[in-house]
Amino acid sequence: MKAWLMVGLLVAGVWSTALAENPNAAKQALLKKLTTIVLPRVRFEEASVKEVFTFVKEQARSLDLDTEHPFNFVFKCAPEALDRKVTLDMDKIPLGEAIRYICMGSDLSYRVDGYAIVVSDGTAEKERMTGRVFTVDPSLFAPKQKPSDAPTFGGDN
Repeated sequence: MKAWLMVGLLVAGVWSTALAENPNAAKQALLKKLTTIVLPRVRFEEASVKEVFTFVKEQARSLDLDTEHPFNFVFKCAPEALDRKVTLDMDKIPLGEAIRYICMGSDLSYRVDGYAIVVSDGTAEKERMTGRVFTVDPSLFAPKQKPSDAPTFGGDN
């Protein structure tokens, strides 16, 4: 029994270390939580976005079996964006869908980073945009010539 407990602790330690050292693994774990955690009921009438996200976070954390790696919300938006009012009435909805509907109803967007769900109003995303110029060989766009001896189909021989 002690050997199994030690192996379990060792595996948990390796899992914890793997997530800490690999943001992509942490992101995949977070994406899995968005589909596997199902909120039993989300009902709000004219509530602030901040209130709704607080409720969703508490509900989801209480249902999350992985207490070692709780998810976080990061808000990259103007403070007044969190005061917007939303009305929701959802039953048995996956966490990711609930977040999507909250954002849709309040003109916000979200993305999943390595260790958090980042909610923004678009201003932060504009800061991350970059433009790039690529040189492309013009022959890539030239029409291809059909060889004269290639067989044709359709009876035009």
